[in-house]
Amino acid sequence: MKEKLDRDMYVLELASGTEVLSVQLTGKVKMLEATDFSEKMIEQAKLRLYSSRLHFSVQDATALPYVPEIFDAVIISNALHIMPFPEKAKRESVG
Repeated sequence: MKEKLDRDMYVLELASGTEVLSVQLTGKVKMLEATDFSEKMIEQAKLRLYSSRLHFSVQDATALPYVPEIFDAVIISNALHIMPFPEKAKRESVG
C-alpha cells in the first residue's frame, strides 16, 4: 500500500482505531485524516504528538461530512467486518 501513496496525496483513513497504520503512513502523504467512530479512540490518539500532516476526528463511516473527491485515497484496514453496514461505508467513502 505504501508504494501507491505519494507526498502529494490527501488520504482518509476510516476506523483508524489505535492509529498504528496512520502513523506509519503519515510520512508518505501530504495529509492524512484518521477517523474513527469511537470518541475514546480519537481521544487516545490525540494524546500523542504526531506530524502536523496527521489529523484525527470522530466520524461515522456511513455518513462522512467531506465533499466528494476531496481525498486521493481512502484506507480502511481490518474494520469492515465489525461495521453494521459495511456496504454503506464503502459507498460513502468513494463519494
